[in-house]
Amino acid sequence: MEPLYLALVNALLVIVLVYFVFSRRRSTGATAPRAETEKKVVYRIYSEAEVRKHISPGDLWLVIDGKVYDFSEYYKVHPGGDAIFRNAGRDSSAGFHGEQHSAKVNDMLIEFLIGEVSS
Repeated sequence: MEPLYLALVNALLVIVLVYFVFSRRRSTGATAPRAETEKKVVYRIYSEAEVRKHISPGDLWLVIDGKVYDFSEYYKVHPGGDAIFRNAGRDSSAGFHGEQHSAKVNDMLIEFLIGEVSS
């Protein structure tokens, strides 16, 4: 009976460890490797003029704290609706850091990061 008990305890510990590793990975913004079919995003420096071109549904970029984020798909599920378009193609830092956003939104930003804006 004792070997079976130890095996069950070990299996349970492995399951708990795997759960915490993957939940921590999600909460820190780390993502699983991208599928081969997904477009590869190259992190780079963008001019303000280039960022200003991306202001429409399906092509929406925002600047938050000097970093450029591509929200071209996210706008569809944005809990604030069209509010995400208020500063489309421009610096949206003040609006982003408003009281309407919880601290959790900072963790999800990494998924949309594509570069920085030149000063």
